[in-house]
Order: sequence, then C-alpha cells, then structure tokens
Amino acid sequence: MDGEKDLGRRLRECRLKAGLTRQKLATAMGRQGKGSHHVAGRLERGEVPNPGAGLLADYLRACRADFSEVLDVLNRYTVTPSVIEVETRKALAKVHELLPDKVGEEVNEYDRGLVRRAEGKRSAMLAEVLQPYLGEGGPKPEHLEAIREG
Repeated sequence: MDGEKDLGRRLRECRLKAGLTRQKLATAMGRQGKGSHHVAGRLERGEVPNPGAGLLADYLRACRADFSEVLDVLNRYTVTPSVIEVETRKALAKVHELLPDKVGEEVNEYDRGLVRRAEGKRSAMLAEVLQPYLGEGGPKPEHLEAIREG
C-alpha cells in the first residue's frame, strides 16, 4: 500500500471516529462552498499527492485528532528517497548500461557516496574516476558524454 492511500485510510478512520460526514468535516475545516467535501474524499482515497502539513492539520483538527494518529505514516514517507535521488539512480542506471563492466563497477562504487551531493560536483568527480580509463580500451566518447550529461 502506498503512502497516500495508507494516510488516507488513517484519516478516514479519524473522521469516522469523530462521527463526521465529509460535508461536516469540510465545514469544520473551514472549507465552505459547493464541492468542498470532495477534498476530504480525495485525501481519504489517496488521490492528493504530497498533501501539505496545513491541510493535514486542518483535517485532524476538525476530527479533534492530532498528528500522532498519522505520525508513523508520515515518518515512513520521509525516509523514502527524494525525487532527485530517484532521478539520479535512473540516470546512473542508464550510464551503467553504456559503460564497460570494469568502469561501470568503479562508477557505481564511487557514486554511492555522491547521491546527496550537488550535480555540479558530480561531473568533476565522475571525470576523476574515469581518468585512469581514458587511454586505449577506455570508454567511447559518447559514453563519456552520457556520463557528463547524466
């Protein structure tokens, strides 16, 4: 079960425990008007990606609940890789496909310590790792370009 759906299930439990309909919840959250209850429904179905702390606080306050009701779900979310980490891993996987095995393994080993560093530093560090392999039998120019771009 993904984080948003797990969070949504937990929020729904809070609302039901408080004896609120979605419409009453929306009113208690200070969200008036046509369709305002749809926000609660979308939250409960896990259809709101990355709901903000303010929205969650309003929801929980309306249910007379607190963050402890969903804290474990939020903590599980915060330890997942960030978007930049996921994208970096994808880019490195593409680069790995292009590199000879020996160079690819060294790049993988070296990159484990680079995941959280700025991209400007990444290019220089990869060049440092590849330096011994630039002679005969080293990576092809298009492979080096893929590394610099990745």
